[in-house]
Amino acid sequence: MKLGSFFCAVGLCVIVSSLSWAVSRSDAGAQTVPARGSPDYHFGGYRWFGPVSEISASWREPRIRNASSSEDAHASTWIGVQPQAGGPPFIQLGTLEDVGYSGIAAYRVFWSDTSVDFHPQVVGSVHAGDVVSANLTATSSGWRLNFVDHRSGLKFDEPQDYGGGLVPNQAEWFQEDPDNGSDPTSELVYPQLSDTHFWALLVNGRPPKLNLRNGQVLLAENGYNGVPSPVHDDQFIVEAASGLASQYLTDARQLDSSATRFSEALSGWSQLSSEDQIVTAQTEAEAVALNITRLRALPVPAGDRSSFSALVNHLTQIHQDLLAWIHSGVTLNSATYEKLSHDLSENAKYANKMRTTLGIPPT
Repeated sequence: MKLGSFFCAVGLCVIVSSLSWAVSRSDAGAQTVPARGSPDYHFGGYRWFGPVSEISASWREPRIRNASSSEDAHASTWIGVQPQAGGPPFIQLGTLEDVGYSGIAAYRVFWSDTSVDFHPQVVGSVHAGDVVSANLTATSSGWRLNFVDHRSGLKFDEPQDYGGGLVPNQAEWFQEDPDNGSDPTSELVYPQLSDTHFWALLVNGRPPKLNLRNGQVLLAENGYNGVPSPVHDDQFIVEAASGLASQYLTDARQLDSSATRFSEALSGWSQLSSEDQIVTAQTEAEAVALNITRLRALPVPAGDRSSFSALVNHLTQIHQDLLAWIHSGVTLNSATYEKLSHDLSENAKYANKMRTTLGIPPT
């Protein structure tokens, strides 16, 4: 898993040179939440922040519902550890849920780490519906990987001479829509899966304290929006969003995609012709205007309209900033661009209030 290079909120993104995290040392009873970086659409579940020496969980292997009609679809369910800033040691252990072109579903046990360039190392097979458990424990020389399928009795217990002496400060319980390897911004086809139920969550031998701010939404290319439920009794479910939350996430993803393209264009702004600069800015203004229209069409209950109205008003201000910037000549060293950049950076604050109202983890 690789952290992104954009700071995106629903939904505008601005390029940042690095992710800035607010981190302090903690234990499983008092975890620290970092400043939020780029949302990574590949993953749905929870993250815990603090020095990690052990992580574990159990889950019921998700079932692929459309295997016969799928073509080369892929998902994975896993636990893992890594530094919040990215890089080694990253190590994960879990299961793969795959459909080949033959339409036959396969469920396999895997591990991966930075030394194998994130490629899954398959060590066995499981079946849909099996209850499995996974554990990663730090040792003096690396990490010990333990996996058990409680139905078949399959066990994998092996030390890895990797990451010894390095202390990761992020623990993860995730359902993933894998990327295609050559382009980390592009997911593979995601199958129709049953909900993913994690339980018996432990970090450093204790149940972690996790709340909405630790959660992350999986937005797959096939339109699936996987939202983690609140954590109760050390368990949660990654399940399909419904109703207003689903509509909101779908609209948000469309605007974030447009904003990412806009951010990429800004990184090479001086290489674009004047005409292309204007077209790029106009395209982003149109995308923001369309998102405002879609937000206004959402059937938001009267009691929830405060955060909704604040987000619409802020996006309206960003739209006005874009028009003013276009009118002034789309230069990056202008007061109109500074105003636009400031309002873009403030958007997460308004978006996350709306997401909290809908029970969706923040960006």
